[in-house]
Amino acid sequence: MTTWSIQLNPANQYQLNDVLSLCKHNQNNHFRSWFGALAGEIFQRIKSGLKLNIAQTDHLDKTEVQHILIQAAMVQQHCMHHYRVYKDLKTSHINDLALHDLLLFIRMANYHPGEQDLISYQKHSHVIESPSHLKSLLHQLQNQQLIQKISANDTIFYDKNPYPHCHLFDTKTGRISDYDCHINTLHNERFKRIPHTGIECG
Repeated sequence: MTTWSIQLNPANQYQLNDVLSLCKHNQNNHFRSWFGALAGEIFQRIKSGLKLNIAQTDHLDKTEVQHILIQAAMVQQHCMHHYRVYKDLKTSHINDLALHDLLLFIRMANYHPGEQDLISYQKHSHVIESPSHLKSLLHQLQNQQLIQKISANDTIFYDKNPYPHCHLFDTKTGRISDYDCHINTLHNERFKRIPHTGIECG
């Protein structure tokens, strides 16, 4: 009898995203994987909704796998509505699953994803076919003013907030964050201000 397994690799200081993988035994590739905050949401729903014994998730049968996929689809649909993905994407892209998935990933992220983060996301996606496809989708989201692209220290980042605002670049972590005027960064060389055109940062 064929068995399956599901495993969550939680985010840590080196990997900012949860990765949830569903595998069929005796196959090298993942049957399906989820990346980012959505992966954690799906795993929590599986634990509570299906009441799976997490210690035994390496011996799932076909019926359990079908239930997992149904739960995953339900969680994803809920998140699409909660994060206004369907509402904000123009109707001309209503059937573009890749565009919906990418916008959901960016909106659910609790940080500003950089290029490498998005490449990692694309590798786990079953609807974004290649880095060039990813680049095209990002361009579409920018054109629709649903995200903005930020350049800092020769690295490109993407922000779910498309409206003009300033950012800080953390030279220690290589990450950016929204500028908070209440944080004193004037004499802290670790943080570099990234002003937006026409906006003074504090």
